[in-house]
Amino acid sequence: MINPRILLYGALIVAWGVVSDRSAGGCTAEEAFEKSQPFVTEKLEDVEIVKYPPASAPGASVTHLGQCNFSVSGFVDWQNNRYQDFRSRYSVSITYRPTFNDWIARSVVIYQ
Repeated sequence: MINPRILLYGALIVAWGVVSDRSAGGCTAEEAFEKSQPFVTEKLEDVEIVKYPPASAPGASVTHLGQCNFSVSGFVDWQNNRYQDFRSRYSVSITYRPTFNDWIARSVVIYQ
């Protein structure tokens, strides 16, 4: 017979693990939208100031492609180091890797 205390202790560990995994991150559309932005900023040339609209803005979208793969598109307002203002559309194919608790961009396209 299994000791009830051990069974309860095991259940608490499993429950804590589920909660801690969710608080550490996961693959949601909101996170995909947010995590795509640094990949876009990295591709912009001579950027000084960058501003992203919220995910709910017209023209922004996140499509869940299955598992933890997403297609993110939107626009970014930015200024280069010569004080020129731009608005560029972008598209990012992004994947969350739960094993590493990180996001990788499979492709980043900026339409100028």
